Amino acid sequence: MMLQEIHVGDVVRVDDETRPYRVEERDPRTGMLVLESLHSINRVVWSGVHEFRVTKSVVFS
Repeated sequence: MMLQEIHVGDVVRVDDETRPYRVEERDPRTGMLVLESLHSINRVVWSGVHEFRVTKSVVFS
């Protein structure tokens, strides 16, 4: 598996889940991300996700 460059605004999937998330913040020193769910009615934010766990979504690229 090739490591992908993740940027703020990218749409990603975590651990091959079916739900997409948008990268809201990225800490370049630690590699930690803050993600926002794209499919929820209410705003769902997931913080503390390491960038090695995510892959860019093919559907939204």
